[in-house]
Amino acid sequence: MPENLPVTYLFNEDCPSHEAGQELLSAAAKAAGISLDVTVVEVVDDDQARELNFHGSPTYILAGEDPFPPPEGVAVMAQACRVYARSDSRMGPLPSLEDLATALTTAHTRTQGATA
Repeated sequence: MPENLPVTYLFNEDCPSHEAGQELLSAAAKAAGISLDVTVVEVVDDDQARELNFHGSPTYILAGEDPFPPPEGVAVMAQACRVYARSDSRMGPLPSLEDLATALTTAHTRTQGATA
């Protein structure tokens, strides 16, 4: 039986897309048919942001990996909103549903293969 995919959802309350980011995570998991074990972490200061390698709100860590690594030189700081490059060549405050569902599927496949 497949295990739930561990996801850490990092956010900062100052970023207006953090609630929509959680809703997107649920929708992407449903679209991918994957059960999640989600830990929600509010990043409150720059020390915590550096410790968590937080590149802005929201950040999705899937089984220990950021599936959307930011470009080189993006700051690590608590009070920052994240920008995602989407597969349709647009930029946005969240990944597209399809991009996040694909990332969940990839991470789930990787973790299930490691535990099999």
